[in-house]
Amino acid sequence: MRPGDIKYVDMNGDGVISDADEGFIGGTVDPRIVYGFGGNVSYKNWDLNFFFQGTGDTHRLIGNTTYFIPGSGQTLQGNVYANYNDRWTEQNPSQNVFWPRLSEEPNRQNYRNSTWWKKDMRFMRLKTLELGYTLPKAVTEKIHSKSIRFYVSGNNLFCISPFKLWDPELNTNTGLRYPAMRTVMFGVDLNF
Repeated sequence: MRPGDIKYVDMNGDGVISDADEGFIGGTVDPRIVYGFGGNVSYKNWDLNFFFQGTGDTHRLIGNTTYFIPGSGQTLQGNVYANYNDRWTEQNPSQNVFWPRLSEEPNRQNYRNSTWWKKDMRFMRLKTLELGYTLPKAVTEKIHSKSIRFYVSGNNLFCISPFKLWDPELNTNTGLRYPAMRTVMFGVDLNF
């Protein structure tokens, strides 16, 4: 063990940190709270529809033993994450970093499952949003139409979560999955 490595508690008191010291970490990947809420609002010729969905009380042990930690000396597989500089170094000897010390050789000390890698995966996502405007009847009658409505609609527009490396809704410990697509659509509803 060197400075910048993750430290563990000797749970069985034998003076050696080993697999025998591993125990229950707590939390669950399956959320204990799942919710959604939405609404429809109209004012004069304008209408707004929205739907939020989210989860709460859900955690995940991120990483794995082959290629999660950048610079772990394991393999050349995996991602280099946007926060790779948020790590322990001699110039930044902080205990409040995301990544432990990087190493050139395999370092089981830093990629062993622990509360260090247990992350809060709760989120709230704006799943759908639609804003529309219906032309007044005086305008639509002139062109022999019952109604004309213009709208802009979006899906998965933003997500609020304490976890920032990847979409917390993905069922992955490493972020190696394609996230939900963000879409924006424009349209016209014509009724004759």
